[in-house]
Amino acid sequence: MFRNYLFSSGVEESQIVFLNFEDFENLKWLNDFEGLYYHIIHQLDLSKNCYVFLDEVQQIKEFERIVDGL
Repeated sequence: MFRNYLFSSGVEESQIVFLNFEDFENLKWLNDFEGLYYHIIHQLDLSKNCYVFLDEVQQIKEFERIVDGL
């Protein structure tokens, strides 16, 4: 819901990353926090405010390191 609010407020898709770690295509990141970090960073336009949504983040090994890095 908040993501839709951001879009309606003029935030571009390149400023938002949403990942659900219950989705099959995201299972590859569960044990690769470093790869996930770079995956997220490379999707964003870092010259603007960015928003990262990580659903079920507790399933990622050492997720705290990713959150701290972002």
